[in-house]
Amino acid sequence: FVFGETHPSILTECLALADQVVTTNSLKIRLKKIKEYIEPGIVIENLRTITESGDSLSLSDLRGRKIILDLWGPGCTACLDFKNDLVEHILPNIKSRKDIIIWSIGGTSEKKLWQRYLPTYSHRDFTSTWLQTPSSGTEWEKKYNISYSPFIMLIDEEGKLISSTVRRPDTILKLFGIAE
Repeated sequence: FVFGETHPSILTECLALADQVVTTNSLKIRLKKIKEYIEPGIVIENLRTITESGDSLSLSDLRGRKIILDLWGPGCTACLDFKNDLVEHILPNIKSRKDIIIWSIGGTSEKKLWQRYLPTYSHRDFTSTWLQTPSSGTEWEKKYNISYSPFIMLIDEEGKLISSTVRRPDTILKLFGIAE
């Protein structure tokens, strides 16, 4: 997965090569599951979240725009580090663009907890929503094997995955065709 950070195209090549050489049935099943949530080009299943005003916001509502999906949890220092990277390195490069959005999703069990952490983990220029996350995780989180925060997905205009293994601002900008 580290290849996805520095060389996103290598991830695709590695998955294709693994398809050719894996012969054990249990490994084939595991590889298929991995590909379902990390292979560039897969269509990301619709995700429904709640805005601060109580309205619903879904991934399908954002079609036509590239998305930096940032799923964070309260008390996560790595999430704060990534938020700072977004604000300092990415936002200045995309702020005037209408085709790219930072979708900051707080995964918490209670909306009041999310609202308390919102000023710390989000930003006024992000689209911020709440994902009610039970302790076992949502079905969406289980499908994409989301077991850590921050979990970042880069999604294209059609809802297809660009990468879910990238966190470096320079790589994110490069994948969106932007030079820092």
